[in-house]
Amino acid sequence: MEIFQSLKDEDVKWRAPSMIPDEILYRCGDLVWVPLLRIWRAVGYASLLVEKTGLKARVAELERSLHQHRSRNSMTELKVSRAKNEELKRKVEELEAALQN
Repeated sequence: MEIFQSLKDEDVKWRAPSMIPDEILYRCGDLVWVPLLRIWRAVGYASLLVEKTGLKARVAELERSLHQHRSRNSMTELKVSRAKNEELKRKVEELEAALQN
């Protein structure tokens, strides 16, 4: 429905101004006029265009989120790995000290 709120006069071409149109021609991006048959189908089609745009934005948002979480996971794994290394170093030092006594 959002797409209809932003329509301009030049975006819609009525077949005959005196009649209720059966067919609406709609400009779709750089494409030539695209016929939208019957008003209810036009509403359905337009909402699909809006939904498609929304889905593309959602996919981009999810991809950014996935990248961010992967980065966080990598950092967490690195911290855990460093902690394990420090723990192993400490144990080796304890064993070396015990062997020298």
